[in-house]
Amino acid sequence: MKALITVVVIFYNNKREAERTLYTLSSQYQREISGKEYRVLAIDNASAEPLEEEKVKSFGDNFDYLYYKTDSISPCAALNEGIKKAKTPYVMCIIDGAHMLSPGVMKYTLSALKITENPLVYTIPLHLGGEFQNYAIHSGYNQKAEDRLLKNTDWRNNGYELYHISNIGNSRYSFASKLAESNCFTVKKDTLTQVGGFDERFISSGGGMVNLHTFAKLIELPDVMPIALNGEASFHQFHGGVSTNIPNEKHPLLTYKTEYEKINGAPYAPPEYAPHLWGHFPKECQDFIPISTAESLAKIAKTLRQNGQLDEAQAIAEYLLSRQPNTDIAHALLGSILQLKNNNKRALGHFQKAISLNPLAPISINYYLNAGRLLNTEGKPKAAIRTLEKAALIHPDQPEIYTNIARFYFLQKQTKKAQEYVDEAIRCFTLKPERATAGIGLANLLFQEKAIPKARDVVQTAIKAYPDNAHLYFLAGRADIQLKEFESATLNFEKALELKHRNLYSVYKALGNVYNRQRRNNDAIYAFHKALEIKPDDKDLKIRLEKMRSKMQEEVDKHKFNSFIYMHIPKCGGMSMRRYVCDAALYSGFAASQIHAPKYNDFFPNRNLVQMSWDELGLLKDHKIRVLADHTDFNAHTNYRILSLKAPFYYSILREPITRTVSHYYYNFFQNGNEGLRMVHINDLTEKQLDRICYTIANQQVVYLAEMGVNEGYRAEQKHLDRAKDVLENQLQCFGLLEKMEESISILKQEAPEWMKFYQDFPKLNTGHKKKEAVVLEPHVKETIEKYNKFDIELYDFAVQLFEKRLKKMK
Repeated sequence: MKALITVVVIFYNNKREAERTLYTLSSQYQREISGKEYRVLAIDNASAEPLEEEKVKSFGDNFDYLYYKTDSISPCAALNEGIKKAKTPYVMCIIDGAHMLSPGVMKYTLSALKITENPLVYTIPLHLGGEFQNYAIHSGYNQKAEDRLLKNTDWRNNGYELYHISNIGNSRYSFASKLAESNCFTVKKDTLTQVGGFDERFISSGGGMVNLHTFAKLIELPDVMPIALNGEASFHQFHGGVSTNIPNEKHPLLTYKTEYEKINGAPYAPPEYAPHLWGHFPKECQDFIPISTAESLAKIAKTLRQNGQLDEAQAIAEYLLSRQPNTDIAHALLGSILQLKNNNKRALGHFQKAISLNPLAPISINYYLNAGRLLNTEGKPKAAIRTLEKAALIHPDQPEIYTNIARFYFLQKQTKKAQEYVDEAIRCFTLKPERATAGIGLANLLFQEKAIPKARDVVQTAIKAYPDNAHLYFLAGRADIQLKEFESATLNFEKALELKHRNLYSVYKALGNVYNRQRRNNDAIYAFHKALEIKPDDKDLKIRLEKMRSKMQEEVDKHKFNSFIYMHIPKCGGMSMRRYVCDAALYSGFAASQIHAPKYNDFFPNRNLVQMSWDELGLLKDHKIRVLADHTDFNAHTNYRILSLKAPFYYSILREPITRTVSHYYYNFFQNGNEGLRMVHINDLTEKQLDRICYTIANQQVVYLAEMGVNEGYRAEQKHLDRAKDVLENQLQCFGLLEKMEESISILKQEAPEWMKFYQDFPKLNTGHKKKEAVVLEPHVKETIEKYNKFDIELYDFAVQLFEKRLKKMK
């Protein structure tokens, strides 16, 4: 049998760990596989105390040893030498020989190689000791502690027992994670050669970020399939490693990042890919899979924190901290909760602990920022500055750090020093606008210091990077106002509304102010009204709005028409028109209390005029109604003696009578269940039921125009039809047809009084029962509807001719 894989594993000053690692690579340990199917090349990278060749070869005939003589502390050259010497088509790379393997790695890797032409098979990296070793070291974890763990675990006979003494329950990885790197991956030798192997320009201890670099290069190849092994892992032993076995505050990540950027010309970014899963779930690791990780527990606590449930959030954060006392996430989370509870001293202690645990990771930026703010709040501005200046050394490209340093220097009246940091913040943000919050914080500081042009420049840079951030447009509008560029301010505030800014009150109020500057009074009134809907206790805005409305209504009273009545005939598209008319009324300067439309708002009785008691009508009249939109017939203003509706402009919409009747049936009877006919199809009505329904809702359009009484269409005569035609032609100022809504709205906009501003688009019609209303009627049903609605049918034919005549004249 010919070997397919050569395992290239690098050892450097880890003789203690090597024996265990090599054993886990042996066929004695690896399950259901023979040593003939793979080879192992153990390379000693010039250790002070080298491995013994005889010891290495004792693990099997398939084991080879190479002492690589070098002065370099990087494993890259040694790895490349091992890859070069490999005589198999595939190589398995283990850059750090302190990693023990689970016992199914070889078996499942070999089977995964058959899935695709160009595989990249890898395992997740775990740590022995119950938690990430950079954290565990704070609790006294070391080689002796690890020796005791391994001695008390039957891992030699069952390697899956290693899960029980690993950090899988606290790991940030699952078997399906998109890893940035793996400490045990297998790939074609030719493919690895294609990406240049392990770049030997990475000369830092341990190779710096070369493993991440190589893994990403392989993932980015278009024909490579990433395959994650379920249930298999590598387990890192504690050996005084340069990055894994030191406290995080001493981690050389900053050196590694600098080296990476120098080689690649850009910061590291993890690869984007979707892993394919292969393998199994051994019973020894199944119990760990559903356990909440630190991140998921933190997510629950954050949700509670956002909902204001601070005690519950604190309880979860403290539980997380009890389980993982050396986890920066837990300390930072608890710190943020305590900060909201104004327990600043304790909060500061937790943020400082989080910094000491993980000072170099990107997330630590937030730790530094919060610690700095708390120090300043506690009256220690100099300590706050020192903390953030330290953060700036570690994260030199983060504008939020410089912004906060500048803020503290301004508070210390050290303007020149503050300005230096402002300029550095602007430079960093312009080059790399990574977070919208950075731009917002910087812009707010510039607003505070009256540097408005700079503030606008920062905001515009941020908008290019985050075009869907509503608050950025709001800030841009603020800057435009101060620079007296009102048209630009209008566009920015309107965009903030479109994107649903979280503080709509502030946006509407600002928009009202800028409209007012432009003398767009209707727009200003509408915006101020919307602001007051959100915050009705703004007395100053209320007084200002009343003055503007009073002035506009003085102008309304000078016109031929000074009120507006929309006569809503049932099932003629009226709900959409009600909303349209009411919004136009608000926009035109009328107060909500001067508008009556049932179901429109809660200012007045939620009924049509015909349904109201005299007491309710009296209450309605007290509001001095100027706009009416409900189920009332012609001359409602006179019939109900609403004196404020003087000289009204009347408008109505008609609809083809057959479809109107069907719609009326489906709303009142089929949907609402009147007369026990809920869910009964109109074609399924008995002859008696159909007669009664048609009798009840007959000739509704004639009824409303001729003032007959709501349910009296059955007694309509020729005189009523003649009256309806006269009202339609000579007394309504204009009317529309539901079937020609676009043309109808166009006529309304042209004919309506100039003080009634229909600025917005007409809302979509309700199509909830469209399918039912469009049903093919049985012949006898249609004949019955036509019989009872003959006057409506004649009226509608007249209306269509009149409408077309007026439309043609308008054009």
